[in-house]
Amino acid sequence: MSPPTRAGIIRDEDVPAHLVRTLGKWHATRIDRMVMDVVEASLANGLERIAMSDRIMKAVKELRDFLYEKVYFSPEAREELAKTEKIIRDLYARVLERPDDHVKPYPPGDSIEVRAADFIAGMTDSYALALYEKLFFPHAWPIV
Repeated sequence: MSPPTRAGIIRDEDVPAHLVRTLGKWHATRIDRMVMDVVEASLANGLERIAMSDRIMKAVKELRDFLYEKVYFSPEAREELAKTEKIIRDLYARVLERPDDHVKPYPPGDSIEVRAADFIAGMTDSYALALYEKLFFPHAWPIV
């Protein structure tokens, strides 16, 4: 089950059937199909350029358009985006307040703002949420 499906934004059967037939049902299958197609299309042109077949490229573009319309710009996604933006802004402000707790002093030519942004940009979603919880959620006190 895909993340948009798990989130209840779309159902598996909402994805156009011709795209599922062309690219596959699962994310891993789609990646495999695209990578294999790039290898085959690039070899077919004598490695003069990295290429993708017209058939797969058309399907990828259609899937992208579908996902933007039905998932990324959905009201549910927009609500989550506001939460995400708050988390990132709060983490950035906290890192700037106490950079020694979070960022390394290199590269030496980069400002603290750039290093803080790089630190946050390198986070996985799980790490960012765990750090946010650690920094901003109240901690339970042991009962004595």
